[in-house]
Order: sequence, then structure tokens, then C-alpha cells
Amino acid sequence: MIICSTCKKEMVCVCTGKSVIYGGSHVYAGDEFECKGCGAKVVNTSTTSFESPDELQKKGAAKCLVMPQ
Repeated sequence: MIICSTCKKEMVCVCTGKSVIYGGSHVYAGDEFECKGCGAKVVNTSTTSFESPDELQKKGAAKCLVMPQ
């Protein structure tokens, strides 16, 4: 369960399979959650990376979040 720290409401999953590119060299699988109270969004990722950003780009990164370096 993921709770919004502002609204104290349970956040709901709005996007599964969201890839997060971190540091330009690691890709983590995650799901995006949204608070129905205030609209805040978070992505809950796995703890280990699963492929390189180059491989992800070859597949087409439609659902991808790129973290600043």
C-alpha cells in the first residue's frame, strides 16, 4: 500500500510497466501511483536494474521516465 503523505489517502496505480532510466546507465521497472486527493504522483520501482538504456531505446520507450543526471 502506498499512502500520500499530504492527503493521508491511499494512492492508486495509474500506469504499470513504467521504466525509469537512472543515471543514464540503469533501467528500473516500476509502477506509477497517483493520489486521488491532491493529484501527486510517484513511481515505485524494483530494487535492481533490468536492462541498459540502449536496449530500452531500441524497443521504443513509450512509458519511460528519465531521471536527471
